[in-house]
Amino acid sequence: MTEVTARTFEVHAIGEVAIRVRDMDAMIDFYHGRIGLPILRRFANDVAALKIADGVHGQIQTLTLFGPGLPPNHPTVRWTGLEPQHSTLHHFALTIAPKDYDQVLRDFAAAGIETNTANHRWNGWRGIYVRDPEGNIMELVSYHEDYDEGKEGTYDFGKLHGGTPGKAFD
Repeated sequence: MTEVTARTFEVHAIGEVAIRVRDMDAMIDFYHGRIGLPILRRFANDVAALKIADGVHGQIQTLTLFGPGLPPNHPTVRWTGLEPQHSTLHHFALTIAPKDYDQVLRDFAAAGIETNTANHRWNGWRGIYVRDPEGNIMELVSYHEDYDEGKEGTYDFGKLHGGTPGKAFD
């Protein structure tokens, strides 16, 4: 393992999750309309910033959607399109209150949105996994002390990713 070197800063939070999208309207409808993230600003069909939560030091945590016409921020990377099977994004998680967990499952079921759940015993998280309109996996996660005691989890890798179903993460 790499040893931590001396540094002059400390990371306090995630500031932004940024993903590429093909259909800006469908993605805004999902993240704003279904998930409830407020729209901070939309720049035509190029960029939309949605508020995840208040952050630290005045920084708002955002989910930022980038349309296909914008170049990547790294000068040596050429963006060639969206292919989830070749993406480096596995999933991202947004925190919800533990009291909302069961209602979120009911809401998704009523809307016909397929979910997968996981109880991550190693950290006491309960997760609800859904695919957004473009196939990205988003997790809504909450801490619950009852799931932080080594109880059997329900994570089904195969349901989310295909192949043989897995077992709970430890």
